[in-house]
Amino acid sequence: MWFDSCRADAEAPLLAAVAANTGSDLHTAADESDDETLARLARLGFTVSRREGNDVIPTDPLTTGLLQAEAPGEIVIISASDAYEDQLRLLDDALRQDVPGTSGWAWDPGDFREETFDSPSFDPATYLVAVESRPAASTSGWCAPGTTRGGRGSA
Repeated sequence: MWFDSCRADAEAPLLAAVAANTGSDLHTAADESDDETLARLARLGFTVSRREGNDVIPTDPLTTGLLQAEAPGEIVIISASDAYEDQLRLLDDALRQDVPGTSGWAWDPGDFREETFDSPSFDPATYLVAVESRPAASTSGWCAPGTTRGGRGSA
C-alpha cells in the first residue's frame, strides 16, 4: 500500500476499501528513520512484520585482499547479464515465496527487466548467478546487491 499524494483524511477510507477488496493482509514498506510515516502507518493499523537493511560490502580484491575463489563441483558463477532472463525471473519468483508478504508474487517479464537490468543500481559484476554446468543446466541460486522493491535479495 502506498499513499503517494493522498489527503490524510482519505487514507483510512482508501485503506479500508483496498482491504475489503483484497480480503488478505496488506503490506507496505517504510524507512525505519521516517518517524512521521511510521506513526501514520501505525495509526492506520499497520504493524512491523519484518525489517530490512542494506549493507555496502566492498568486493574489489584490492580493497578486501580476498582472492578469486573457485566454485564447487559443476557450479559456474556467471553475471546475471549472461543468464537466461526468463529462468532468472522464475527463480526470483520462487525465492520470493519464502519472503513474508510476497507469497504468490510473480514478475511481469517487462517489469523484471526494468527493475533488474535497466535499473541504475544494476552492476553485472556483483549480481551473480550460480549455474550447474551439466548439459541440462538449471539455475540453482543467486546473489545480488541489496535492493528495496519488495525485498529482492532480502530473503
